[in-house]
Amino acid sequence: MKLTALRVVCLVLPLFFVVLLNSSSAGESVAPCVEFGKLMDAPTLKGIERYALEKSIPVGGNAADERYFNIDVDGDDISDVITLNCSSSNMPADLCGLHVELSSGKKVEFEENRFYLVRFRSKVYAVVNHFGSNVNVGKRKVYRVDGSGAKLVCSNL
Repeated sequence: MKLTALRVVCLVLPLFFVVLLNSSSAGESVAPCVEFGKLMDAPTLKGIERYALEKSIPVGGNAADERYFNIDVDGDDISDVITLNCSSSNMPADLCGLHVELSSGKKVEFEENRFYLVRFRSKVYAVVNHFGSNVNVGKRKVYRVDGSGAKLVCSNL
């Protein structure tokens, strides 16, 4: 009888851990969205803005091109060339373009409504429709930017 109970435990215990691991990985995709929503609704300078990446206009560059320095999106510990180009026109608002040249030479491009970049939990994200007076609650989105491109991770925030 003891041997049968031991077999049941040996069969059930691994299944329990598989279910536990799968549920925690599913929760990881929801948790950042909950956190992003809270940060976007927080008062200025206490919310998502404090995670915004610093940018500057490159010397001799176009005033509409903003360059981010010392940012590594592909995780190889080498800075990538990141440029954000947004039209100054708000009526109608043109799409902004993010151009990333990875240290490997690969190029990643992304277009969306006005957005800015943030670093959150050591990852780079594009925060859309949460820009100055253009805060569209319910239409805000967050994209994860990495070496393979930009992937939508949160919407309808």
